[in-house]
Amino acid sequence: DRPFLYVDNNIDLHVLHDFMINEWKLQTPNIVIPILSSITRHKSFKNLKMVVNASEVWFITNGLDIGMPKLIGSTFRDEIV
Repeated sequence: DRPFLYVDNNIDLHVLHDFMINEWKLQTPNIVIPILSSITRHKSFKNLKMVVNASEVWFITNGLDIGMPKLIGSTFRDEIV
C-alpha cells in the first residue's frame, strides 16, 4: 500500500509536516505544490521530472486517480521505491 493521509482544511500545517517527517520518514521539502485543478481538464508539465529531481518536492492532491493527480502519479510511479 502507498502512503495516504486524509486531511481537511482545518489541519495545522505544522502537525501535517511533523507527521510526514516522523511517520513517513520524508525529508523536509524545498517546494510544496498543491494541485488544485479540474478533474477532467489538465495540461501536461514539461520537464516535470527534471524540476522535481532537482530538489525535494511534495505534491498535495485530492487523492483521486484521475486528472492531474493521476498524471503526477503515473509520471513518478517507476521512481517510487
